[in-house]
Amino acid sequence: KVDQCVEAYALHGFDLRRVTESRRDDVLVQLRLAFKEAGAGSIRPGELDGLTLDHAFRSLTNSTARKRISAIRGLYRWLIKYKAATENPADTCEKISPPQPRTRFANAEELQAIWRCCEQLPQARSDFIKLLTLLPLRRDELAEAKISDIQTSNGYLQISIPKVRSKTKTEHRLPIVGEAANIVRRLMHNRDQDSFLIPLAGESGRFDSWTSFKKQIQKLSGQNWYYFHSARKCFSTECVEHELEEDLIIDGALNHAASLSIQGSAKSYNFAKAMPRRADLLSNWCRTVLFAVEHGQWPRHATAEARDVESNVISLVGAVK
Repeated sequence: KVDQCVEAYALHGFDLRRVTESRRDDVLVQLRLAFKEAGAGSIRPGELDGLTLDHAFRSLTNSTARKRISAIRGLYRWLIKYKAATENPADTCEKISPPQPRTRFANAEELQAIWRCCEQLPQARSDFIKLLTLLPLRRDELAEAKISDIQTSNGYLQISIPKVRSKTKTEHRLPIVGEAANIVRRLMHNRDQDSFLIPLAGESGRFDSWTSFKKQIQKLSGQNWYYFHSARKCFSTECVEHELEEDLIIDGALNHAASLSIQGSAKSYNFAKAMPRRADLLSNWCRTVLFAVEHGQWPRHATAEARDVESNVISLVGAVK
């Protein structure tokens, strides 16, 4: 039956050397919801058709329906490979248009509101939002980081995202400086190496209440557009606007695909991480964020008098290394 196929897929259908546990769990959630909505859990795989799926997903948003169909397509490819099915019902579903790409990210005043709403959050959630703002990591890369992923190198803290948890399937290393270092040192104090760096779900396991968390931020900050990935867009855009570093260093800190940054033979030979320059970039980004939090505007828009106040803000967070 379909439900039994999903459980077998959970155990044997994913190569965890190439797919993160978080991604696997997301796919399984989509499958279980999809077959519950379609009332198809107790039928045989070959009895499911695209028309049934179209009817079941009609009331869903385009984005959600596409996630359901993508998960079903992956399951049936696996079933067909082992001759447990002959056709893929996802291939006969009505085509669903992709959602428009989200380009929204916080301006300085909105960033100020998001940062300040952290005062009303539980400590772990507050730490998560602040670190997501200061370190250009993807949501799951930060949420799944463990104490053991933090080392000290060249005098400053450094986080290492292993390739099994990296979207680009390459190890990603990032310096932790300024206010981010203060938060991380507190989180590491007297904690087990195997613990999640940010205990969003306590010490019990992986956090998965992302929708309710996002809505909580939206409500407390008044920023109804907010989504977690907007922090990376804000970092990328404002680092360029403030001329904090050249594009190659900014792109490397974001852990974008190597093909976007290095071309030709250099892609096979150049594995430099430019860590000192990344540290300087993130130090300057920390100063930029704290200025925005203090004044509700970016340094590039501020008056000379407001810029003078920046030195006082920096002194509150101590040395950047």
